[in-house]
Amino acid sequence: MHLHALRETFTLKCIMYFSDKALPDDARVSHVQEAYDRAADDAEYDPTFCLELLKEAEGQASKFGKYALALPFIEQQMPLTQKLYGEDSEQMGIVYSNLCMCYDNNQKPERAMEMGQKAIETLVPLLGESHQLVGTAYNNMASACFNMGKLKETLDYFEKALHICEKTLGKEHANTSSTAQNLIFIHLYIAKNSTDKQKALIHLSQAKSMAKSWPISDPDIDKALHDISEALGEPISKPVSKPGFWARLFGRR
Repeated sequence: MHLHALRETFTLKCIMYFSDKALPDDARVSHVQEAYDRAADDAEYDPTFCLELLKEAEGQASKFGKYALALPFIEQQMPLTQKLYGEDSEQMGIVYSNLCMCYDNNQKPERAMEMGQKAIETLVPLLGESHQLVGTAYNNMASACFNMGKLKETLDYFEKALHICEKTLGKEHANTSSTAQNLIFIHLYIAKNSTDKQKALIHLSQAKSMAKSWPISDPDIDKALHDISEALGEPISKPVSKPGFWARLFGRR
């Protein structure tokens, strides 16, 4: 069978199994793995083609928000990417960065931090500190650090990611706004949970400043700013809106 037809058949099977809510997750992975093994065998294990299939499986799983399903297919990309491009390649750095995100979404922050550090160490020497792929690696690493309770490192990585987004994408871009929101959230999280009032006020002030200077309109940020300011005895002029996603992050219902 032609490689193009093999890939099309494999993609359809990925969609079919990953979208089947009646199947448990391990069965979905097993079915897709079986389809991959069969296609790889038909293609005589051509490494470039096999890597394409694994990326397709990763992408289809991620579309359905199933990072646990994507993880084994990203892990299998590592030896093929190393063989095709080398350990210190940009492609290998991307695999490390994707693994960082995937491990983090699967509640494996220590493994995520390990992969995130490898991604940064691989991509920065190749691409420099201002490349979008480096920004993505910083963003993924920030999330892993947050889930490990490393708040200072979380702030540092989100600040680096935001600087890159602003420089390469512009202030109005959705990715830039999302990264700015993440940074505001961390400042608010520290302000809410710090036992040092002076430290809390500093982070609250930084969150307020960012909320005013960035093109972000989120009622839940307004609500969090209001509640934390009120708790710390600080006035705030922003309107209070109905809480939603951000409010749930801060433990309110």
